Amino acid sequence: MANVAQGIEGMKLLFCAYGSLSWMPLHPPPDYEMQFAVAVVEVNTSQAIPNAPAPQIVLYGRRPKLMKTRRVVSVEVFDEPWVQNEGYMAYYLNTDSRGRTHPWDGTLPPGMVHLRIRVALDTQEFIDAVDGKCRVTIGTHEVDGRVDGSWAT
Repeated sequence: MANVAQGIEGMKLLFCAYGSLSWMPLHPPPDYEMQFAVAVVEVNTSQAIPNAPAPQIVLYGRRPKLMKTRRVVSVEVFDEPWVQNEGYMAYYLNTDSRGRTHPWDGTLPPGMVHLRIRVALDTQEFIDAVDGKCRVTIGTHEVDGRVDGSWAT
């Protein structure tokens, strides 16, 4: 089995955004998830890495506030066609019926792969992280970048 720390040659954050639910119950049950984040990373590996740990996302707001992953909702191999005049938010957040995006099986293949990670954040407060920082971690490998935006709530 390949070691994640030794197998990952590089990782780049391509996109990061967050948002909350549009509608919620009047009296939400305990642990009701309201805040979510999506990140797309490019991972380059020297060898196949089976059973890689699930990616985690942390958002840092303009105020000294930290929003960590509560749970990973999904991880996909992101392979979407770019549609002319499509905005970057639509491109990275949506799945096109012509695309080849599919669930990630936990293996980082040799070479380059794009992963789209969707997480529930460990907060129930409204977050204000636009222009903040996003960190994605896979095992001991991490990459930082800026938050690109938020979707309407």
